[in-house]
Amino acid sequence: NKKPELINGINSKGESALIIASKANNIDSVNYILKCNTDVNHQDHLGNTALHYAVSCQNPVIIYHLIKAGADCNLKNNQGKSASDLAY
Repeated sequence: NKKPELINGINSKGESALIIASKANNIDSVNYILKCNTDVNHQDHLGNTALHYAVSCQNPVIIYHLIKAGADCNLKNNQGKSASDLAY
């Protein structure tokens, strides 16, 4: 049974479950969360999205799934950096 209120919850750092799963390089969790219609472009208190963290962790599989789900490569964090900027 999916619990969308838990999947879409935010912690004290502004992190969604998708961000936490991306930071942990957990592809199974990322894929499960994406199936729950979560906000793929949610930004934490630093302005980072799951894609920012996936790029920082250099995980091409998670990057692929996030982009396929509609992640915005050009969304900037609080430092003015997009996920695309972090890739170079």
